[in-house]
Amino acid sequence: MHLAGLDKESGVAADLKRPRIARAHRLQAARQLIEDNLHRHNLTPAAVAQALGISLRQLHMLFEPTGQSFSRHLLARRLEAVRAQLASDPDRPVVEIALACGIRSSTVFYRGFGQAFGMNPTEYRLSLSKAK
Repeated sequence: MHLAGLDKESGVAADLKRPRIARAHRLQAARQLIEDNLHRHNLTPAAVAQALGISLRQLHMLFEPTGQSFSRHLLARRLEAVRAQLASDPDRPVVEIALACGIRSSTVFYRGFGQAFGMNPTEYRLSLSKAK
């Protein structure tokens, strides 16, 4: 899979393969790859690790000190993208927005949204319209 942000002209991939690059730089690069590719439903830890030129274990170790795993970080960013689109596009169906943000499981989506924001997506939209 080709991930956005890792083309040869940018030099990002080459820089990340140098052994002296700081952990923080690699973590930031991983986070940027996630941001640039949120919409891809097949964005996996293995794909990101390969794009960064590190092992899957190294990728997971990058996220360990943050208190949030790679998968939890990815879901949190996708849920935040959904929340933003719910606000900016109130007529678009909720499930369509979730799919466009790379979320393929409605169960994971609704459970995660409720845990992250304390309400379901429809309630969130209603709270926005009441605030106006």
